[in-house]
Amino acid sequence: MMPDLPLRSSPATTDGAADSVGSALRTFLKRHDADTETLREIIAAYVQNARERGWPPERVLVQVKTIVEREVAPSSRDWSDKRALPAQIVSWTVDAYFRAD
Repeated sequence: MMPDLPLRSSPATTDGAADSVGSALRTFLKRHDADTETLREIIAAYVQNARERGWPPERVLVQVKTIVEREVAPSSRDWSDKRALPAQIVSWTVDAYFRAD
């Protein structure tokens, strides 16, 4: 279960849920055999939690992008295109936010 998200005005919050996303992303970036589906599920859970708390889609997207920028930039993983993963995560975020349950 994802921790509740704090309702703060700053998109760069560091709460348990954001830390979970950051941790999953760090693990993914360090392991060449990491499971993208697990990363996607963690991001989806974070997004669902934010939506349930009343966060608008643009706030959720800014928060996820902030987490991604913080974790991908210092990554030592050899990416042929460092833009591919963030673009995929943005897509997952939008899908999760607007998914019909």
